[in-house]
Formats: sequence, C-alpha cells, structure tokens
Amino acid sequence: ALTLYVEALENIEKSLGKDHSKYAVSLNNLGSLYKTVGAYDKALPLFIEALENTENSLGKDHSSYGTRLNNLGVLYESMGEYDKALPLYLEGLENTEKSLGKDHSSYGNSLSNLAGLYTSMGAYDKALPLFIEALENKEKSLGKDHSSYGTSLNNLAGLYELMGAYDKALPLFVESLENTEKSLGKDHSSYGDRLNNLGGLYTTIGAYDKALSLFIEALENTENNLGKDNSNYGVSLGLSLIHI
Repeated sequence: ALTLYVEALENIEKSLGKDHSKYAVSLNNLGSLYKTVGAYDKALPLFIEALENTENSLGKDHSSYGTRLNNLGVLYESMGEYDKALPLYLEGLENTEKSLGKDHSSYGNSLSNLAGLYTSMGAYDKALPLFIEALENKEKSLGKDHSSYGTSLNNLAGLYELMGAYDKALPLFVESLENTEKSLGKDHSSYGDRLNNLGGLYTTIGAYDKALSLFIEALENTENNLGKDNSNYGVSLGLSLIHI
C-alpha cells in the first residue's frame, strides 16, 4: 500500500502540480497511512503540507480545510502534544459549522474530536456537553442504526465511567454494543472493543459474572480478527484470566 500511495503522490505532482488541491488529498492519504503504522515523524510534515496546500488552493472557508485541521489535530493528539492539537480542533469545528452546518455528520465528528481531547486533558466538564451534542448530531444526521451512532454512545459512556457516573454509563455501553452488533456484526473488531468496555464497567461495579462472559467473547473476537500474536489479544486474555 505504501508504494501505491507514494506513486500516486508523484503522479499527481507531475500531472497537476503541487499547487493543485488533489495533491493535498494524496499528501493526506500518505500521511494517514504513516499515522496508522505509528510513523508519526513521517506523517507530520505530510499533514502540515496538506493543510498549507488546501489553504492556498481552496481557501480557509472550504470544508476540506476543516478536514485537514482535524487530521493534523488527531496526529498531534496521538503524539501527546495536546497544546498543538487543541487550537486545530477548535478552528476545525468552526470551519465545519460554517462550511457544512451543525446538522452535518462531519460536525459531529469535529465535536467528538474536541471532546476526546478534553477528556485526555482531564477537562471532563468541557468534554461532556460536546459528547452529548455529538450523539444528538449523529442521531439526526445518520440515524440510530448507523455504526457512528454506536461510537458516539460508546464515547459518552466512557466519559461517564471516568466521571464515576456508572448508572449513566451502563445503558449507553449496552446500547452501543447492541448497535455495533446490528450495524457491523459480531465478527467486527469494534464489537470486541464494545464487549471489553462493557465488561470493564461490570468489573468496576462488581458484577464479575457478567464481566467474565463478555471478556471471554471479546477474547474470541480479537483472536478471530487480529490473531493471537496481536497485542490486543494479550490484553483481552489478561482481562479474562484476571476474572476467572
């Protein structure tokens, strides 16, 4: 895949030039691949160049500029540089609101990104209304049967759990699991993640019998999706063994 992305970037540079907006798309694609494999040092200059290109080729008011802001923000957050991620998320949210409107699902994504960062920073009071608004956005823009709605349920539940509001987190985790089963299926890796999250909450509240069955099912899901050699399998295995 890496070779194909590099070739595509070189092709667009030759055929359209570095100033064309499609060059930024290829920069972004290559940067995203590097980010996925953890090569943040290689991804960073590509995301920065993509942002600069989009500003010059399409302008700061274009929705693609907001996308580039969010992508760069996500990378900085992954690198632990929250001070650099925050202004990018804030500007990206403003851009998306103006260019696409608050009813667009991309606005919900921007809300979730900012809320997730505030959560990582421990600013739960700022994160909570954003996660709630993101959930409402996903329900209106995509519907309750969409997998993104399940993700928003999971995000809000996770925050409530961190805040110690277990009674609010539980029904959200349960609904998120049901959503993911219907929208993506039990064989999807996200279903395994939801099982682990719900199992973790049941463990916290002392419902070990319920937690154990979920952890065992999550272990099987992870093995089928990622294999026994993946680190996530080790995590799931450890969780299940702890509660036997």
